Amino acid sequence: MECKPKQPAPLASAAGSKQSKWVDQGVSTSLCWLCIDGDKDETTQNRCSLPPSLYGCAVAPFLRFDGPQPNQLYAVGGRSQQQNPLDTVEMFDTWHGQWRTCPSMVSCRAGCAAATLPDGRLFVVGGYDERGIVEGLLPTCEVFDPTLQRWRPEKHELARARWGHGCATLQGLVYAVGGCSLGRGAPVHESFMETLRACEVYDPSSGIWTPCADLNVARAGARVVSLSDRYLAAVGGSRMSSEAQCCCPPWSSSRATPGAGQFSMCLFQPLAPLRPWLPWTATK
Repeated sequence: MECKPKQPAPLASAAGSKQSKWVDQGVSTSLCWLCIDGDKDETTQNRCSLPPSLYGCAVAPFLRFDGPQPNQLYAVGGRSQQQNPLDTVEMFDTWHGQWRTCPSMVSCRAGCAAATLPDGRLFVVGGYDERGIVEGLLPTCEVFDPTLQRWRPEKHELARARWGHGCATLQGLVYAVGGCSLGRGAPVHESFMETLRACEVYDPSSGIWTPCADLNVARAGARVVSLSDRYLAAVGGSRMSSEAQCCCPPWSSSRATPGAGQFSMCLFQPLAPLRPWLPWTATK
């Protein structure tokens, strides 16, 4: 089947002296491709969908949304080539295959971590600012509303400031796992920085951070993910370990109970050794 959309007839302007087109160039072709794909008989198993690249090239450029879309990827903070902490934020638009600049955070943050809140907002936790990993260690958090395109500080802080930690959401709660921090009661000096086993959990309904089960192995730079809405997995980190740890919190009705549960070493090993995460050094 071949679709040859006709070019739209020009419209006369109100003054009658200028002409314009009904639609942007290429829209008719894009809609025609959609019609071809939509008219296919879904009961015919041998019939294939149109190539995804066709949507990306011919359809996606004309998509416009009234609000934020799910499944977008955010790059938050970090360090510049000059090793300075950043407040910049970018979003990878999965519909159009492009990185887009978002409003900057309230604070510059390197070594921070982020997770998605149940209402779709982005929650950024800890890190350190331009003062470095010791004096600039941050217990603060901030929240990004993709609908309003606005950042605001979260009034409740971590019980222990940290950077290089991991974050993940499990059953509506946000977990901050491991990382680096000053030893409790230690002088403010880089030599007293330690890798943490300690973890905390944030309840968005109360806005409070609560200590929870410690890791078996202290980890900074670990990757933390939720599994089956029941477990947390902390993988790798600065201890050059290839083991993974899982946490299974006990249940209280339909949700995990903050402050309880335990981490246990998983029995599986990755197919290849994990790359160790190298801790950052303070800039002078």
